[in-house]
Amino acid sequence: MRQLKNEQGFAMVLALLTLVLVTVIGTALIIVSSNVAKTAASERDDQAAFYNAEASTTKLLIDLENIVNKAAEAGKVKADYEATIQIKDEIPSQKKKIV
Repeated sequence: MRQLKNEQGFAMVLALLTLVLVTVIGTALIIVSSNVAKTAASERDDQAAFYNAEASTTKLLIDLENIVNKAAEAGKVKADYEATIQIKDEIPSQKKKIV
């Protein structure tokens, strides 16, 4: 085998290979961190949508409960009023009889 005496070019090749390796690793890290940031943003948006929907549903249920309670109160008042009218109709009148 023949040995090369001039190894000055080897340092340049080694430096270029090292530079390419560092560039590939750096690019991979940038791509990975970019994907992680996109995933985090998407997850945040999904959670915001979920909590907004949950809050809207809760508000709707509370509003519906208030409507039902008001209707029940109105029905009770109406039922009480009708019962009072019925009782008054059943009481014999206190008119004096003319003789």
